[in-house]
Amino acid sequence: MLNVRSLAPLWAVGSAALALATWVCFQVGLNSATTGYVFLIIIVLLSIMDSLISSIFFSVIAVGVASRYDGRGARGRHLASGGVSDGQAKRGTTEQHENHIGGPY
Repeated sequence: MLNVRSLAPLWAVGSAALALATWVCFQVGLNSATTGYVFLIIIVLLSIMDSLISSIFFSVIAVGVASRYDGRGARGRHLASGGVSDGQAKRGTTEQHENHIGGPY
């Protein structure tokens, strides 16, 4: 049977560790692959302390956090796109496409 009283402190500490790791990776500007490995190390260390249930719990949290973390770091979109926002890049691609083909697609 699942003993929530014994798991709650571990889950709270583990969740805080994942949140802290996310913040540190974001501030340092690490990419999403490196952040994923940091999450993996934390999940393995926390899973050693308990069972499969904790592994699944922390993995779900890490996937949720990773889906929000796009790996662009503290410098934002300018680091990833060379100073051009995603909207500008898409408009530029569309304008180039229209100019070469002669009309919108």
